[in-house]
Amino acid sequence: MPKIERHTIGETMDKEALILVKLTYLVRYAQQTQKVSILDDIIQRTDFVKILLRILLDLNIMPIIVYTNLLKKSEEIGKMASGFKKYIAHR
Repeated sequence: MPKIERHTIGETMDKEALILVKLTYLVRYAQQTQKVSILDDIIQRTDFVKILLRILLDLNIMPIIVYTNLLKKSEEIGKMASGFKKYIAHR
């Protein structure tokens, strides 16, 4: 990744990834009433990461193979969070 993008989009993605790790840890120990809002935050941040990945692809900064691998992982995180949210909501 070129230097300017590394310090803007790359840095933002690093921060979001760390926040996502923290949120997944917090949701495990949160009160039942707080879990849905934390899961909503995880879903929103995962969608934001997908947008950043698309920007990197569109600017030809990220190869398509890297983009597809990261996108699959991001989508999996989003699906898992959505499924867990539905499970929590119906309890």
